[in-house]
Amino acid sequence: MVYMAGDNSLSSAGDDDLAEMRKVGSSPDVNVIVQFDNAGNHGTRRFRALQGGNDLVQSLGETDSGDPNVLLDFVTWAQANYRAERYALILWNHGGGWEPSAIDTIAQDVKAIAYSDRESTERAASPLRRAFFRPTLETILGLNNPQERAICSDDGSGHSLDTIELGKVLAKTAIVLGKPLDLLGMDACLMSNLEVAYQVKSYVNYIVASEESEPNEGWPYETVLSRLVADPALPTADFASHIVQAYVQSYIDMHYTGDVAHAALDLAQRSARLDRTAPGIRIGHGAAGRAGWLTL
Repeated sequence: MVYMAGDNSLSSAGDDDLAEMRKVGSSPDVNVIVQFDNAGNHGTRRFRALQGGNDLVQSLGETDSGDPNVLLDFVTWAQANYRAERYALILWNHGGGWEPSAIDTIAQDVKAIAYSDRESTERAASPLRRAFFRPTLETILGLNNPQERAICSDDGSGHSLDTIELGKVLAKTAIVLGKPLDLLGMDACLMSNLEVAYQVKSYVNYIVASEESEPNEGWPYETVLSRLVADPALPTADFASHIVQAYVQSYIDMHYTGDVAHAALDLAQRSARLDRTAPGIRIGHGAAGRAGWLTL
């Protein structure tokens, strides 16, 4: 299940990623189900990715992909229509962040006190820009004055209020599925950290995400899916390892010179250590990035 919150400046990147998924597509053993909220007049659409396209399943009109309830509705629909032995959920984030106009709209909706256009620009340049869900912005903009709002966003709302929102929606997801998610992937910036892992540890078996800001290209979906479709019985731990390796290797192959990091987190473990002997994982630092396996 790939939840693409792309009604923003990265909408075209979402089109590219969906095209990558279609190069592999679904199979009798693997369903690649996508909900894509993109910019423009298409609204939100649901696909069962197939080679060559022609895979539209449902059109929903306009939705707010920053609302956790919209995410929960997608998971509920996917589980009801595409039952599986194992479930992975990929959260494809706002990426480019919340624009000042979007923050301004939310501020008006919550009747933010002493709010100005200048504040919308300041908030869009702060860590608040990376907020994963709309309720995070609503909570912060609902505080009593701009000073309180500034402190909250400067403390990194993406790792506090948003983390709690994520934990809440994944708790409901586990109820819908009747078990924890086998794998939670976040094609988004700055989500591989202990705060996130702590909030979701009861509802997810494995997390795959980056502790750094992701480059615009995000995950290499063709490479990621090829392995799973070719070997649908692949153990979840090995699939998580594969995603990490494929992600880092994709930037090596394109000669990317910036920092790239990716890690798989095994939430079934309780020892706070870095396991350097996990099979299939290379620990190291290179020109293109690093990959790791972290047990908690």
